[in-house]
This record gives sequence, structure tokens and C-alpha cells, in this order.
Amino acid sequence: SEVDDQNKVITIGERDVTLPLAISTVRETDSVIRAESGQIVVIGGLIQNSSEDSNSAVPFFSDIPVVGELFKQRRFKSRKSELVILLRPVVSEPARVTADIAASRERMNVLRELLQSSKSVTPEPEKARR
Repeated sequence: SEVDDQNKVITIGERDVTLPLAISTVRETDSVIRAESGQIVVIGGLIQNSSEDSNSAVPFFSDIPVVGELFKQRRFKSRKSELVILLRPVVSEPARVTADIAASRERMNVLRELLQSSKSVTPEPEKARR
């Protein structure tokens, strides 16, 4: 998603109030994939094209036929971007989830001991495999 700023002017009574607003542009995709655990999947093709024309001219002189073109300026800006999404799904096995929870509990116990005591606590190596 992209977010741009915009100011909105609201008139309340005889006062103008300027409010900052955000405008967002969202690009999204729906995809169904089949992948193995740890395999990297690439989803691409979310292409966005944007173009902007801006014209400016010197008053009066730009209205003169033929010569008036010398007093005009035209700009064309074009931008193309592609969003590529890389996914790496990891299927978690119950034994691994249990080991990760046990390792987290052990780290929290060490932190709790450190906070409750005034001395320094050296954590022991984790027992759960990673």
C-alpha cells in the first residue's frame, strides 16, 4: 500500500479549517499455491502504471498564434512499478512447537530471576533444539 498526504478544507461558519488526511492506494492479490515447507514461492505481476501531465504558459504571450508555443511548457512524467512478493511457508510440527514454547518459558524464567535479584544472572544454554 502507498500512503499520500492531502489537505481537506472545511468551512465552519465563516472560518476555514484545514485538516490533514491520508490517501492510501492498496494493491492486493489472491493466489492459491502448493508448496513444501521451507520452499520459496514468488508471486509477481502486480504492475502499476501512473502518468502525470503538467502544462504551464506565460499569460498573454502564450496566446499569440505560432510564436505562442515558445512561451509554453509541457511535461509528461510516467512511472511503472511491479510488486513482487516472496513467501517462505514453514509447516510447524507439534513436537517443534512444544520445544519452542519450552525454550521461551526458560528464557522468561531467566529474565524473571534477573529482575528479582540484584546480582547478574548468566543464562544457561537452551535445551530445546532449534
